[in-house]
This record gives sequence, structure tokens and C-alpha cells, in this order.
Amino acid sequence: MTNAVVVDSPTEQTDEAQLVDDATVDVKAADPLATTGAETARSLIAMALLMLISGGLFLAYRRRRDAVTAE
Repeated sequence: MTNAVVVDSPTEQTDEAQLVDDATVDVKAADPLATTGAETARSLIAMALLMLISGGLFLAYRRRRDAVTAE
């Protein structure tokens, strides 16, 4: 990673001023982000979809069973 910085100063440069400098710094990995409950929302959506699908299948089964017994 390269980070470049340009500094503009209204003061006068002295003989001891350091105009160019290079530095190498090791950067450690950041801590992972805190969980915000997104995993819970996904699981609730999945459960709701499964319940809707199973309810639809149950209704289709009952209608077919009622149609067969009505004959």
C-alpha cells in the first residue's frame, strides 16, 4: 500500500527543513466488524419461506384429498 501526502505551508523553509521522507510501516489487520443481527434476519426469512411453502403444500394436499373423497 502506498500513501502519499503533500503538505503546503505558508512558513519559510529553513536549512534544517526535511522536504522528502520515506517510511515503511507494518499494518496489522483490523478487528472484524461487530455483528448487527443480519444473520438473525436471514434465518427468520428462510424460516418464513419454508413455512409458506409447507403451508401451500399442505393446502394443496387437503384440496386433493377433499376432491377425491367428494367423488
